[in-house]
Amino acid sequence: MRMPLTGIGCGLALAALLAPPVAQPQGKPTPPSGDPLLQARTLAVAGKLTQSEKLLRDFLRTQSSSADAHFLLGYVLFREKNPRDSLAEFTACARSR
Repeated sequence: MRMPLTGIGCGLALAALLAPPVAQPQGKPTPPSGDPLLQARTLAVAGKLTQSEKLLRDFLRTQSSSADAHFLLGYVLFREKNPRDSLAEFTACARSR
């Protein structure tokens, strides 16, 4: 049974989601794979919020029940100073769980 993300759980999920990628043994950063959520996360961490938002919206057109995509889009919209849409995405995330 999944527990809803509330309070500390949401904070921990956000911290885990936005933690820097683990370096490869050679010390080189891991390039984004074919995973669109990883690519969107990498763009968001790099401050490329508009690109991340576009990738997430494209992903959600085909995977509308992805709680992770809604959560990350909520974060990106919050960083873009769009609280209304950000809250709508966090709400969609909670509904998807």
